[in-house]
Amino acid sequence: LFRTAGDDAWELAVDNNLAFLMASTGDIEAADHVLSEVIARFATMTHGLPVEAFLESRAYLLWRLGKYEALLDVCDALITEATRFSRSEPRIVGLLFRAEALREMDDRASARRHVRLAVELAEALAAPRQMAFARLAKARDLREDGQVAAAEELATAIYASAITIPRLRVAALAAIEQAECALARA
Repeated sequence: LFRTAGDDAWELAVDNNLAFLMASTGDIEAADHVLSEVIARFATMTHGLPVEAFLESRAYLLWRLGKYEALLDVCDALITEATRFSRSEPRIVGLLFRAEALREMDDRASARRHVRLAVELAEALAAPRQMAFARLAKARDLREDGQVAAAEELATAIYASAITIPRLRVAALAAIEQAECALARA
């Protein structure tokens, strides 16, 4: 429909949603292929619109696929594009996904540096969703460094904040981190 109407931007938005539908049904590789094409087509358009929403989607899929080298490249593009458009929240997402990739590639020092940057940026912006995810990454780092009490305190604060607003995913992740802290104490 959008292709027929010549509305390329809307067609790409629909394809982005299609990729998420494909991923939710388990076809993550195909979803990644669709998003790769979306990003490539988006780059050829001369509309001046930000591409970071598509890059965020692709970062999530690459993370799920365990393709960490490719994830680093997408995160670099995401951070660059978000910076170019002065959009800090997508920069936080890029920093956090970059930290996850580096963590999985056993570069924990760089991963922690990216988490620290994400926390600082999220707190400066007072961006609640990104702040919660950045702080959860920080809590995990604290726990892994043996600072279980500090990690549990942070996870508890995140949980208390998340249950007051419709952020159930964040609340669930904070509860999981609290349980990880309890196991680390045992």
